[in-house]
Amino acid sequence: MEVRSDPGSLRALVPDWEALAAEAAEPNPFYEHWALLPALEAYAARDDVRCIAVWQAGRLDALFPMTLERRYRGMPVGALRSWRHRNMLVCTPLIRKRTALQSIDALLQSGLAPVMEFLWISAGGPFYGALVEAAARARLPWLVSDAYARAVLVRERDPRARFNSNMRNNLRRWLGLPDPLDYASVHEAVAPWQPYAGLVYLHLLVDRLAAAGQVMP
Repeated sequence: MEVRSDPGSLRALVPDWEALAAEAAEPNPFYEHWALLPALEAYAARDDVRCIAVWQAGRLDALFPMTLERRYRGMPVGALRSWRHRNMLVCTPLIRKRTALQSIDALLQSGLAPVMEFLWISAGGPFYGALVEAAARARLPWLVSDAYARAVLVRERDPRARFNSNMRNNLRRWLGLPDPLDYASVHEAVAPWQPYAGLVYLHLLVDRLAAAGQVMP
């Protein structure tokens, strides 16, 4: 395991970094090199950034972008927290699934900080599962400090596959489009309202539900 902070040493990781991102247990474009390196230059000037790289047999198996804070939630204790900026939506580290437990073990046993906090990770993902298992195996206390639900686009899951015939027929009638209805025709119909097409769909749905007496307008 090693800690890298300066941009030059991080850029030297790019080939191994790309290989790790391609095989990560949970994809996270925010922590890939093409997004993270510019973000660090733009937002991390005042942060004590520690990018923790875990190697196994000469292969980069995990990369944890963290920041070291001297106080944790007002208490005089140092803490490593997931590094993030105001435009970042996911903080799941890039980690290989087969060696996730070993990589997390190495981080937890590193002694880099008495407290570690992982922000904005999926509670149902492989990283969370390995983290819980590693903490339990090391007999380390842990807790979930906050949780909420939100929609996240997932790679290789195209919503158009679930755009079934009933939905197509309803949208065709609502938008006054000729049959047959496909994704391209819907996109063209709502183009005048871009970038608010999603709101157009929502209002159409609410109007129809209100007309059916299923919701209050």
